[in-house]
Amino acid sequence: NGGYSEPDLVRLYDSLPAAPTEQYLVGRSFNGRVLRTGRSVLDLAQWALVFPLQCLGFNWGKRYLDQHTGDPLLVNWMKMFYFPLPIWGNVGVTDIKWRGVNTG
Repeated sequence: NGGYSEPDLVRLYDSLPAAPTEQYLVGRSFNGRVLRTGRSVLDLAQWALVFPLQCLGFNWGKRYLDQHTGDPLLVNWMKMFYFPLPIWGNVGVTDIKWRGVNTG
């Protein structure tokens, strides 16, 4: 399988429950995951970086410290040691509506 099609990804996104900022995101960190499409640079990153580093115990994700501050790339080793890589600046969250539904 070459990955997910755009209609598959939209159906997956639509099936997820809403995630109000204060209730679900602020003060938490999340593990990252790449959903392959077969046409994205992230597919290459999955094979060249993510899989080899996971074999060594590394994982990645995001962390939201408050509604306006966070780490867009947070790397951890064995879920014991966490270190931010601020190469993309800051991550902030606000309640976002997509197609009339609060999604994040």
